Amino acid sequence: MNKIILLSLTVTFLAGCSLSPDYKRPNVSTPTSWSETSQTSENIQVTQEWWKNFNSEPLNDYMQQALANNTDITAGLQTVAQEVVPEIRTVC
Repeated sequence: MNKIILLSLTVTFLAGCSLSPDYKRPNVSTPTSWSETSQTSENIQVTQEWWKNFNSEPLNDYMQQALANNTDITAGLQTVAQEVVPEIRTVC
């Protein structure tokens, strides 16, 4: 029993020892202020057709096809119209 306790204490003691060198933070020069103006949410204009800002015809074509063939949104809107709206009308 004493050997187990001694072994446990030794392992615990050795686990606390670090074999890696002490970390020394590198000196990095950083500017005191930024030269760019920060963009806040008031400065950013996001449109519904955000992908058109990339001026990419292939991307425009892909997005047009995706929106035309996206049946999930259409099905979701139909579900809301059929199930949720009548429930709201009965409650009100």
